[in-house]
Amino acid sequence: MPICPKCGKEIDYLRSFCKQSAEYTLQLRNGEPDYEHLSSADFYEDEEFACPECDEILFTDEEEAIEFLKEN
Repeated sequence: MPICPKCGKEIDYLRSFCKQSAEYTLQLRNGEPDYEHLSSADFYEDEEFACPECDEILFTDEEEAIEFLKEN
């Protein structure tokens, strides 16, 4: 099982975070904000892979993250 290089704990998965572009309209209804979703992109940007134990970002490349998880 891979060992996190930051905290030293054994881990068997990584947490993945990414940004996805989306477009909304913002209106006021009765003085309160009201968002309406218009569209979302079909791709993700700035993907990061973090240790589930210490939350440190270990990788920003999916292939490197996969190779790390293959370690035994």
